[in-house]
Amino acid sequence: MRISRFGGGFSGYGSKDRKESRARFRRSHSVGQKVQAVFLGWEQPGLAKVVIDGCELLAGVDGELEPGSRLAFRIKELLPEIVLSELVGEGAGEFSGSPLAVAHEFLAARDSLEGLLRPLLEATTIGLGTPLERQAAFLHALTLNPGALGSWLGLTAHQVQVNSLLAAHGNARVVFLPWLLPQARNLEVLVLPQGSEKSTPRDEVEGLAQTACSFTLPEMGACQVRLMGKGNTLRFRILLSRMEHADRLAHVLATELAPHPKLLPGYLGAAPLPPGSGSLLLSYLEGASPPGGAVLNTRV
Repeated sequence: MRISRFGGGFSGYGSKDRKESRARFRRSHSVGQKVQAVFLGWEQPGLAKVVIDGCELLAGVDGELEPGSRLAFRIKELLPEIVLSELVGEGAGEFSGSPLAVAHEFLAARDSLEGLLRPLLEATTIGLGTPLERQAAFLHALTLNPGALGSWLGLTAHQVQVNSLLAAHGNARVVFLPWLLPQARNLEVLVLPQGSEKSTPRDEVEGLAQTACSFTLPEMGACQVRLMGKGNTLRFRILLSRMEHADRLAHVLATELAPHPKLLPGYLGAAPLPPGSGSLLLSYLEGASPPGGAVLNTRV
């Protein structure tokens, strides 16, 4: 068992982003929890760059690894340092099988695929206005890249597993839509259909189909969005860790999410992202309310 006290963020991210990544990790995890990581590369011999549930960290790791390799850790401490112990052999095997483990595996596969797809996504979606236009261009380019297509199909298999579990938790669905916000990292999209047990009474009465999204944007930090659709109307409310960027984020979302340049979605306002906000998927499986549900006002 390898004990790692290298919990800091790694180079390539601003100091504010590194601090926020560690703070988000502390809020959304607990001591004793088992987590799965994706190996991204070496910071230096024996010191690995890994991503765990969307948080980029450094960890002491033994052995030879290739980018995309999966690792398992147990959280030993969160304060004053993030301390992880690597799980190997039987210890790592204990991690698999549970609903939360399946969700962690999906998130780990998502983290790995995001890094692989980013150049392809940026090359095919820049300058395209609507989500459908970006989706068509991206999927066409994906079919011409066998390596990326194979990884995409691998994530799809994880997605099927997760959604079979979510069917027992209110019939929500998780989907991976990287073209929705091409500049975002750690994107999660959780669809909450009308009538699901996690919808609010107002939502059921008004017949709203809801989608919760979480992601990280450069300079803006961690963000969450609640999208509400009814007929041809789309509205959204945002929660973010850096409220000074609320107006800018609202403009970005109104532009990126518009189904047509002349049909901009309605903006319902912004609120601070609650402390402890982590993965939407993990929170949902653990029984938490959808983000923003308690403060959601669907009247424009």
